Amino acid sequence: PRRTVAEYVAATGVNTIFKLAPGHSAGRLADFARECRAADVDFMVMPYGNDYERWDAKAYAAAIAAHPEVKGTSATNSWERGTLCPSQSFALSLIADHVGEILDQSAADGLYATFWDHYGLFCQFPTCRANGMNTFSNELAACVSAYAAAAQKRGKPLVVRTWASGCPHWLGDKYVHAPGYGPEATPSATWGHCFAAVPASVIFQPKVYNCDCEPNAPLS
Repeated sequence: PRRTVAEYVAATGVNTIFKLAPGHSAGRLADFARECRAADVDFMVMPYGNDYERWDAKAYAAAIAAHPEVKGTSATNSWERGTLCPSQSFALSLIADHVGEILDQSAADGLYATFWDHYGLFCQFPTCRANGMNTFSNELAACVSAYAAAAQKRGKPLVVRTWASGCPHWLGDKYVHAPGYGPEATPSATWGHCFAAVPASVIFQPKVYNCDCEPNAPLS
């Protein structure tokens, strides 16, 4: 049987709980938020990844119809997609508005983010290739800044979960770059650039584990 939040907190001693936002139906998490507050723990809502099309296919189609310039160009056989073009400021506004709406609907105490999977800003459009927005370093800095803008507007904290392990590999016919292990940067350089580019209020939570995609992964 499912334990209540209070029972879970009593058993584990946690002081913060995060929960995935179910697509565009974050409103159903409002009851969960109230349960967390009754148990005196913070509730952080987590919109997984940054692929706007996965978040809300209908809203994505409408945005592309109204602003075709924001449609991204995915790399061939890439696990990380380019559904939005991060060179377009409106694309980043779409992301900020969406995560802001999730914060509002869920009544969460803050925003929790990770971009390990469901990555949607790996755009290879010529503009991105020319200005460097086809690299994970710059894409992550822009994306985290958009998340931070949404959180700060509502006076809520933002926690970003990084990755410190993971290796590029093939998964079927898709190549998983494990962002930060691509040809342009090391993980330290990727996240170091992000640390320097985003507001100081953003909290970064390192993710380090030994179980990995390939043996002898860096930083494991």
